[in-house]
Amino acid sequence: MLKLTAKSLKCTLVISPSELVGIGVPNGTGAVPFVIEVGHRKVTGTFNPKSLRKACVAAAAGATGHVIVQGNLSDTNALESAGIAVTPPKAPVAQAAD
Repeated sequence: MLKLTAKSLKCTLVISPSELVGIGVPNGTGAVPFVIEVGHRKVTGTFNPKSLRKACVAAAAGATGHVIVQGNLSDTNALESAGIAVTPPKAPVAQAAD
């Protein structure tokens, strides 16, 4: 068995844009704490208010992609250096004509 070590555990959480609809993040707000439930686990952390505001605006505009939350997962289920972004929907793949 090969045994290795790593600096960190990178975590990516995928949530629906509808989760962000109706969330308001006023200007001048400090870091925004969050809890995301994944099965029986709760992941905690804080978002940069500007990034969260952009994601909320994209979700409210009808974004049909996914909301991606990423960061380094600690031993205590805290997502450190958490980032949030809304991905655009994938364009349909064109079929080649025969």
